[in-house]
Amino acid sequence: MVHDINNPFAEPEERFESPFFEIVFAFMTGSVVIWIVNYSSYDALFGIVTNHARIKMIVFCMKLEDAFDQKDDQLMQKGVKEFINEQNRMYRFVDVIQDSYNVWLGIILTITMIQLSFLMFHISAGYGFDLRYIFFSLICVAHIFLPCNYASNLKIMSTETATMIYCSRWETVLSKKVAKVIPFIIARAQIPIQLTFYIFEFDMKLFVNILKSSYSIFMLMRT
Repeated sequence: MVHDINNPFAEPEERFESPFFEIVFAFMTGSVVIWIVNYSSYDALFGIVTNHARIKMIVFCMKLEDAFDQKDDQLMQKGVKEFINEQNRMYRFVDVIQDSYNVWLGIILTITMIQLSFLMFHISAGYGFDLRYIFFSLICVAHIFLPCNYASNLKIMSTETATMIYCSRWETVLSKKVAKVIPFIIARAQIPIQLTFYIFEFDMKLFVNILKSSYSIFMLMRT
């Protein structure tokens, strides 16, 4: 939000005088542009990349099922190798996601939790009903909910791949080389992918805990 700021070393009315007003206006406008670009691209990209990782899991499970349907052992082994390579690429992709958003989402989560507490206090402290603060509070909740939901869906999908692999008709495989690899493939797929940013493990449990923590801070501020 672009607004004027009082000069701490002058009278309040002097904030409208040049060049202080122009400098503050340029700074606030630049900040707003940066935040708009950040929230509409960098934050939104998190949902895109996590959904992309989920789709990659579905695709390589389908590739494994196609490999098990092959009658030729060489083609079957080639398909299994492609599955393992795609699975490893997906895990590296998730590592890139975690490295890219590690500090950012951790800081945003902490700031949003504190900010939500102050907004609830301001609304309930007798300042009157203000639609702007209500709307901003809902935005803060959504800003916490969406990353937690995306990370939770990725975690659930990563564990569902074990079931998809188990149901891919592996019992019909006659190749001994492929049969020896199947237990390791299923065992690796049973390990869930947990996105951890800063010190927080993002999932829906974290979302509930953040709301509880915000309410606790709010109650402490009221006492």
